[in-house]
Amino acid sequence: MVIKLTNILKTIIYLYPLLALPSSLNYRWIHLDKTRLDRGKCFEVDPSLEINNLKEEEITNYFKRVKTELCRPKELLIFFNTEDGKCYQGDKKTNGRDFIEKIKIELCKSENVQFEYKDINGKIGCYEVDSETLGKNYFKKVKSNNCINEKSKFTWERQSLTRGTCYDVSSGSKIKVKHTQCRPDNPIYTFIKKDFFNGDCIEHAGNELDPYSKKVKNSKCKPKKTTYFFYKKPGRTSGRCYEVDEQTRGEKYINKTDLSDCKD
Repeated sequence: MVIKLTNILKTIIYLYPLLALPSSLNYRWIHLDKTRLDRGKCFEVDPSLEINNLKEEEITNYFKRVKTELCRPKELLIFFNTEDGKCYQGDKKTNGRDFIEKIKIELCKSENVQFEYKDINGKIGCYEVDSETLGKNYFKKVKSNNCINEKSKFTWERQSLTRGTCYDVSSGSKIKVKHTQCRPDNPIYTFIKKDFFNGDCIEHAGNELDPYSKKVKNSKCKPKKTTYFFYKKPGRTSGRCYEVDEQTRGEKYINKTDLSDCKD
């Protein structure tokens, strides 16, 4: 009992400044994580208390969090932070030291923008940037197809016969883009059989020097004339229906299909 009372007394002494009944309250914008601009919250606090040295858990446990609107001043300025690529608004009086909150990035968007491949903060990709400074005042990472133009140059890097990656190399760096940018205008479809019941349909270029090849749906390799056969493993009560090319009965095309296709 003595130990418990001692612990309780220690807690009361430690929290006494925080538990004392304040004569008046005001609202303070407190940065819970000083390394991040977007980690501030609004709290109802006693103005006589010194809270700068309190830890985040002490602030969130001992003070009442309230709506952001109660801390937001009337005069605000909007700015773009190039370190994290986010848009903020802060109090005009202290340039954001007393209040700052993240807002929609569109509110920082410049009137004149363009798309450029760039390396920003170690991330290479397609960016929407302000035309005046090309990203110093505003940038937003967007899909690579926004940067594709008449100067774009594409290359296909094959990982295997069934897959690969298309890159735009016009900027001097390899930027991944949709495979359709590397796809030939008139591709050829070839069925590659893996075993008796399975195979892959490969979309590839007619030019042997073009490395493009990619696995596609088997239906792309389906010939005009096909037939069906039913197969059931010995000892099994159920089986599967397969559609095959009529000419070779499965060497040039085979695909599992619905059981109803094998019914008379």
